[in-house]
Amino acid sequence: MKKKYSLYFLLICFNMYAQKKEVQLLGTVLSNTKRLANIHIINLNTKNGTISNENGEFLMNVTLNDTLYISSINYEKIKIEVTPLMIQTKQVFIVTSPKTYPLNEVIVRNHDLTEDLYHDVLNKPKDTIPAMNVNAEYFKNLDFTGVKFESDAMSTNRPPDVEHLVNPIMGGNPVATLPDYHLIAKYKLRKRLKLQKDFPTKIINELGKDYFTENLQIPSERIHQFLTYCESKNIAQLYQENKLLEVIKILGEEAHTYKTLKKEE
Repeated sequence: MKKKYSLYFLLICFNMYAQKKEVQLLGTVLSNTKRLANIHIINLNTKNGTISNENGEFLMNVTLNDTLYISSINYEKIKIEVTPLMIQTKQVFIVTSPKTYPLNEVIVRNHDLTEDLYHDVLNKPKDTIPAMNVNAEYFKNLDFTGVKFESDAMSTNRPPDVEHLVNPIMGGNPVATLPDYHLIAKYKLRKRLKLQKDFPTKIINELGKDYFTENLQIPSERIHQFLTYCESKNIAQLYQENKLLEVIKILGEEAHTYKTLKKEE
C-alpha cells in the first residue's frame, strides 16, 4: 500500500516538474509559406518579448501552458498556448494571414446596359463632343527656337496647390504665410485626447481581460483605473507607434506599484 502511494507521489512530482520545466523554443512565423520578419512575439505569462528576424525565426523561453501573443500591423494577431509537443520538440511553426480591409460595395447603375459585353460595346452611345480640327502640317512648320517654356513646377497641367486650405500649419487663409499656432495646438490636443480615450478599449481587446486579471492580478473593475494610472508612462503613444513590447513591459512594471498603493489605501 505504501509503495502505491509512493508511486502516485512520484507521478505527481514528475507532472509538476514537467509543467514548470523551461525550454528555449525556436519559432518560425509564416504566411502563405512566406517567412515574416519584424513580427512581435510576447510571452503573456512571463511578460518577455522578442521580434522575428529576417528569416521569420525567434527564440523564446517558455514553459508548458504559457500563452504566446503574435502581433503585427499588416498581419492578423493570434494567441497560441505552449503544448507538450512544443516542449518536447522545442520548435513551433506559427501561421498567420494578412489583414484585409473590406471596402463598401459600390453599384453603378446604367439602365442602357444589358450586361452583355458584346452587345453593349456594339451599341455604345455616340460621342456628342465635336472632334478638334488639328492641322498637323501647321504645327510641323512652326519654329520654337528661342521660346522659353515654363518649368514643370509651374506647369498649368499640375493640380492646384490647396495645402494651405487643409493644413492647419499653413492656416486657412490662402494669403497668410505664418502658421496658425492656436489652431495647431488645438488640433494636437484634440488628437491626443482621442488617443487617450480610445487606448484602454483597444489594449484590452488586443491583450484580453485575462491578461490583466490573471497575469497582472488587476481586478476587472479596476483595469481602466490601472491604465489611467499608467498614462504618465506615455503608453498610449507607444501603442500608437506599434511599440507593443514596450507597452507590455511598462504594464508589468507598473502593476506591482499600483497593487501596493491599493493595499495601503
